[in-house]
Amino acid sequence: MELVPERCTIEHAVLIIGLPKRTVQDMAARGELPGAAKFRRRWTFDINKLRKFVAEEERKTRRRGSALIARPRAATNPSYSGSGLRARNSTGSLRHMIQQWQRNARIRTDGQ
Repeated sequence: MELVPERCTIEHAVLIIGLPKRTVQDMAARGELPGAAKFRRRWTFDINKLRKFVAEEERKTRRRGSALIARPRAATNPSYSGSGLRARNSTGSLRHMIQQWQRNARIRTDGQ
């Protein structure tokens, strides 16, 4: 009977999750990865819990994707202009910055 390991190293976890090693380490340290444990100075992971976590993230992504398909951005966001930018807000902010710079320039030239 062949023994199958229950835990894996960070290198194997990286292959399962598909993220860089440092990202996996950070997620484990923040408690975001179920079954992660640090023994001495090495992260180890419960393989079954890690695979279930990935499967759940896939389900969440699919649900978000179908929600976006059901509700297009233009229908749910009145400031959406179709370009991916919030034209109303960013234009207003840009205009505000330009006006502020112009006022500051006038103050400097009038004050000298």
